[in-house]
Amino acid sequence: MTDRFVRWMQESEESYADPAEARAGFEALLHLARSAEIDLLRPGRVQDIVELLLAAGPVGLDLLALFHDYLRFRLAGESGADWEDAHDELESLLEPDDAFSEVLLEAVEADAQLDPQERRVALAEVRVVAQVQALLEFIGSGRAVTDSGALRRADIGPVAALLGVSARGVAKLPLDAARIDGVDVVDGEAQVQSMWGLPTLATWWEALLTANLIEVTASRVRPGPAAKAWLADELPPLDQSVALVGVYI
Repeated sequence: MTDRFVRWMQESEESYADPAEARAGFEALLHLARSAEIDLLRPGRVQDIVELLLAAGPVGLDLLALFHDYLRFRLAGESGADWEDAHDELESLLEPDDAFSEVLLEAVEADAQLDPQERRVALAEVRVVAQVQALLEFIGSGRAVTDSGALRRADIGPVAALLGVSARGVAKLPLDAARIDGVDVVDGEAQVQSMWGLPTLATWWEALLTANLIEVTASRVRPGPAAKAWLADELPPLDQSVALVGVYI
């Protein structure tokens, strides 16, 4: 489905013309929907999706435009009435005929007035965006990972530090640790046996994968297809930053 939608976006010259950006944006949209137990492969729950995207702030507004494109894509390839109903429902929500629509349109209008360069500057201040370049430099041309595709224990501390988190990978969890938000902590330092045990780091890792900034093989992590564009400028690419933050949220 993702490949077909990306091709359609390119052919239709929609808002995400670049294949990597279209893929990252759609995967971010799928991720957010799944977090609310919404299946985007089935029509329905349009207002729930819109409310979910609105709650995500400016990132969600970008994905709302992508969701609109996605419904048009499904309409172009589906003959059933359900997708027509879903598209019509979204169209009605975008019309200023009730309080919900007015709030939505005000948010969309405010977001549209922001200069793209200003948005890039603002996104560059978000830690999960600001530290991407440092992570890519840490990975280099490739770095070993565990069988589950996670950072090795020795690498958990340095990468978690990029997010402002003090953490250490350990073979055995301490018996005298305090349990804080599901993580064992000793003297302010999180102690985890796996990267997956540190939600902040695990979520960033998944967001980086979704945004195609990194890719994981059976034994290594290396820069993904989107990494080159990210490193080409002092400020991060807008659409990739939006996708990254969207998934992280």
